[in-house]
Amino acid sequence: MVYHPEFERAGKKSGLQVWRVESHNLVAVPESLHGGFYTGDAYLVLNTIKKRSGNLQYDLHYWQGDDCTVDESGAAAIFTIQMDDYLGCKPIQYREVQGCESQTFSGYFKIGLKYMKGGIASGFRHVVSKKMEMQRLLHVRGRHVVRATEVAVSWDSFNQGDVFILDLSNEISRWCGSKANSFEKLKATQVSKDICDNERCGRSELYICEEGAEHKKMLEILGPKLDLPEAIDIDDHSTFNIEMLFPKISDASGDMSITMVASKNPFLQSALESSEYFIERVCCYAMKEKNKKLVDTGKAYYWLISDKVPLDPSSYGQFYGRDSYIIHYKYQYGGGAVQVRVIQGKEPAHLMSVFWDQPVIVHQGGTSREGGQAKVADTRLFQVRSNPAGSTRAVEVDYTASNLNSNDAFVLVSPAGSFMWVGKGASDSERKGAQQLSKHLGLSASVVDEFDETDDFWDALGGKFLVGVRSRETNATSSVVTGKICSITVGKLVLIEEVPGEITEEDLAPDDVMILDTWEQVFVWVGGDAQEEEKTEALASAVRYIETDHTKRDGSTPIVKINQGHEPPTFTGWFLGWDHNYWNSDPLERFKVKIFIVHCVIR
Repeated sequence: MVYHPEFERAGKKSGLQVWRVESHNLVAVPESLHGGFYTGDAYLVLNTIKKRSGNLQYDLHYWQGDDCTVDESGAAAIFTIQMDDYLGCKPIQYREVQGCESQTFSGYFKIGLKYMKGGIASGFRHVVSKKMEMQRLLHVRGRHVVRATEVAVSWDSFNQGDVFILDLSNEISRWCGSKANSFEKLKATQVSKDICDNERCGRSELYICEEGAEHKKMLEILGPKLDLPEAIDIDDHSTFNIEMLFPKISDASGDMSITMVASKNPFLQSALESSEYFIERVCCYAMKEKNKKLVDTGKAYYWLISDKVPLDPSSYGQFYGRDSYIIHYKYQYGGGAVQVRVIQGKEPAHLMSVFWDQPVIVHQGGTSREGGQAKVADTRLFQVRSNPAGSTRAVEVDYTASNLNSNDAFVLVSPAGSFMWVGKGASDSERKGAQQLSKHLGLSASVVDEFDETDDFWDALGGKFLVGVRSRETNATSSVVTGKICSITVGKLVLIEEVPGEITEEDLAPDDVMILDTWEQVFVWVGGDAQEEEKTEALASAVRYIETDHTKRDGSTPIVKINQGHEPPTFTGWFLGWDHNYWNSDPLERFKVKIFIVHCVIR
């Protein structure tokens, strides 16, 4: 078996690992730089998931940029095969091409994919440095799969309909055209904040500017502003098409032959033969615009920013929703410090793993508000949910029966008693997390299974209520029950685009119509700013979505149409800690305020 030192580090724990092919060698990419790719290079990406059975599942991708050489692409393919062999031929292999990445791959990088010019042959290396001299312009496109592509630093690269990021190392300016919509602005602002926090380790100033109100440094670099063209819509349906092919490869006749089994959905499982090979190919045609090792002896230290003093170790793993924290985790073998910005509800697997098998607990309230820490309420409800790696998060939510859902476990604390409510679809890790939470809170909680609730339980929640999400049939080896969310685009033909990664409330675009597929039923969510044509075609598109599903869905699957701001518990239960006030203000403006507060506190 071929051996490489990096193979020994691959897939040892849950999470994402990225390697770059450098001179026919594998070099690990720092975690803070995941999601950034040089267009002249090739990469290996391995995602490891611990399943409910305890076995590890591997998704192994090799990615090639538009400008990478045949040698680099070939080396990446060979390393992929060798790593697959080293991991016992267990990984599912994916070939990824710049601009046409799979949903699985894109889901690893929810903030967005960044494409930088150059490569190892040009001397460009992935580094984290206190002093970085850089001048680049990123063109940010995409609503659900966000891609930031490096373009020429010139006004000629700009247009009125898109968003751009001018990165000058110490100063980062996010500029948006006059015709860009709010959802695209929000996504681009998140990309620019990610660059500031991770690539620059928080050492860069971030400026938010609009067309006609440019930051002075931008004008110094770019010169006087020119008249800008409108955006070229590369997603226009006349120039965008998805072609799906399903060929069979066989040598049964003595010669290698390729036979087309099907050229369009649905692809039937009955067409597969265990003795043959098949390829499912997705071809995307789009008009292009011209112009050190984790060991068990690590130590963690925590500081609450408002107090600026270390916290008592007994409170490790507990957070308050209105506070900010610094966590310093030190490994036995040392290594350079890596700074990672983490937002509540988006905790990465490596942070969750710091707390081992204990749940991360997020309480309501905090100490940073005027008047200090609020008094703990007499009645509290905690929602316990696990991620694909099996780590659990316990978040305090409003104590109302409408927040219960069948796919999670909950812990209810009340003057009348304490209860551990377990939904029918809750996983073993969620049940265990709820038990650990009860123990941590010093409770002797009564276990209540869904459909076996007592009157005392309902009384503590203010009355009986229809529980939200019903669990679907799942494989016993699967890790978590999740929904799938897609957007509907209506034009000359209807396109349904799946949103990659774990679904969040932020994935819902107010100017779109979205589908939430929970298997037993399909929700059609209509944004308040969606076009009339999209609203009219929403239900018909959902029917077509079910009819073309390769799993041969029941055509009578219920379809539920709901409007933004009027989401029922059966819908919100698929999201962790749904914020019923989310749409009361502009998410982009809230994000800008967060950026301003961070700079005021830290600078």
